[in-house]
Amino acid sequence: MVLKRFNILALFLIMALLVTMLPACTPVFTAESYMAVIPGVLHSGQTEEVSLALFEGDRLVSGDVEISLLSDGEEILNVEKSIDGRGTISLNIPNIGDGDYEIVFKGTGFEGRATVKVEKSFLTFIETDKPIYKPGQTIGISLYTVNNELRPVQEQVTVEILDAKGIKILRTDVTTDEYGMASLE
Repeated sequence: MVLKRFNILALFLIMALLVTMLPACTPVFTAESYMAVIPGVLHSGQTEEVSLALFEGDRLVSGDVEISLLSDGEEILNVEKSIDGRGTISLNIPNIGDGDYEIVFKGTGFEGRATVKVEKSFLTFIETDKPIYKPGQTIGISLYTVNNELRPVQEQVTVEILDAKGIKILRTDVTTDEYGMASLE
């Protein structure tokens, strides 16, 4: 009789432990509203962050969020993540052309759309070998191209040089190497 009660008690404790471990027993909330903060311009080939908050009334709730980037209705990028009230989702923007794209936010109980610009952007630093030149001297130029994280990128750059009177004396296209560097004379 004691053994039978022990077995029933042990079975009850094991079931209680297993029930708490099941993900289906976690309460699921429907977000009535959301707030998403996204840059107005996304940079092609870069990682961008979207900040989200999910609400039910005036309290934060957890939920799964799906973000899609569309071009003419065709999906270019899709990211899904579970948000615990508020959080960020990283978007690895592929190398796509400049223009207007549509971004779609979906979750349990909400869906939203917005238009964002995508641009290919990088910084170019230009350095000359001397501060002042005399007529007939050769100008030595070094170029450095970096992304928004200041990491080198290989890009094509158009260089235009004007004299003191504003007359264009050189226009050329240069491609930087894998270290973001190029030089010309």
